[in-house]
Amino acid sequence: QMDGMRVDAKARTARVQPGVVLAQFDRETQARGLATTMGTVSQTGVGGLTLGGGFGRLSRRFGLACDNLIGAVMVTADGRRVATSNSRNPDLLWALRGGGGNFGIVTSFEYRLHAVAPEMHGGLLVFPFTEPRALLRSYADFIADASDELFVMFDIVPTPNGRIAALEVCHSGGKAAVKLFEPADACLGGQGQGDDRGHRAAAHGGDIAEVALEQLG
Repeated sequence: QMDGMRVDAKARTARVQPGVVLAQFDRETQARGLATTMGTVSQTGVGGLTLGGGFGRLSRRFGLACDNLIGAVMVTADGRRVATSNSRNPDLLWALRGGGGNFGIVTSFEYRLHAVAPEMHGGLLVFPFTEPRALLRSYADFIADASDELFVMFDIVPTPNGRIAALEVCHSGGKAAVKLFEPADACLGGQGQGDDRGHRAAAHGGDIAEVALEQLG
């Protein structure tokens, strides 16, 4: 299965096999108050995500998943086992950061971790998509000056009753995040038809949007 993982809290690094999924990664790192950028769906594997770039809820703070890859072990097409880091085969590490599976089979990833609060404030905001220009302008005005701790994914979703705008929001700054949403409410307020925001355990690679949509019906 190749789903082993070891976190070094002192060095703030994690060595991870490619079978590890984001739910496991979050669980192991957040138990130590640490995290790094991963994707947004909890059953995604770290391997393909990292080799393809890896956009997630912490991207504005820490870059992509591949930006936090500091080492890897891989098997090349001719069967050689090759280790790479910033000091060993650095050109290969550069290529692996977003280069996909073109260079061999990666059997171990090493990530840089960051101190991240063990809870987030977030969920789903749902708006009717009846005035798209005004809604998108309000969103653009707000997000331009928003804190790097704030992640917002703006989705346009078809439903039986017409299109809706679903904004998945996640602030990774802990409980103080509530007040930071006030400018967003001022910009977007008056149109909302659903609000699932609240404090919850951090799920930087979890299924916030899926759960929230089910709750909102």
